[in-house]
Amino acid sequence: MTTKTTSAWFVYLLECLNGKIYTGITPDVEARFNKHLAGKGAKFTKMNPPTRLLASICCDNRSEASKLEYHVKQLSPDNKRALGVVWNEIHQGTTKMRLKEKQVEVGYLYLTTAKQYRAVLAMKGEFMIYAPSLEGAAALDLNAPKLPFENQPFKKCQILTFAKKDYQAFGFNGSEAIKHPLSAQQLADVIAQCNAKSAIAALLAE
Repeated sequence: MTTKTTSAWFVYLLECLNGKIYTGITPDVEARFNKHLAGKGAKFTKMNPPTRLLASICCDNRSEASKLEYHVKQLSPDNKRALGVVWNEIHQGTTKMRLKEKQVEVGYLYLTTAKQYRAVLAMKGEFMIYAPSLEGAAALDLNAPKLPFENQPFKKCQILTFAKKDYQAFGFNGSEAIKHPLSAQQLADVIAQCNAKSAIAALLAE
């Protein structure tokens, strides 16, 4: 698990004796965990002693860590545990993966290891249409008011070809996963951004 750096801040998860999950932020995970163990970290962990450090993830600064902490605190204990698994895999470099064809779905957003966001717009038979952002795209805002596909040309390819790219877990709307569903409005916005309406109609008519 990630521990100390000189400038970064971390969001961390602690599993407590009663099954509750504590979420906090710190610039030094190991030192903070030891404080919790000594009953000095927080009122919550003094009343609910921690048993182990579940996971942690690095953020660029305290502000980003605080924003992520807020969203994680809204999750159920089970979802926090699942998120901890993803964070540990990110740290270990094991979330780089190829998708199975059945994991590719219309209306979902993906992120390649080249930091290219991809939104799947339509599928029929072996083929699909998707919207790609530029590679090296900045991380999406937690609420993603605007998706990064403005004036980007849509792509048509085989579903198998899309799945063979290297993908990774990423944060979107307060959760971490390998793919995230877009709302109906977000999907419509992406289709408009990359002018894909006619191409989608043609694919579905084949």
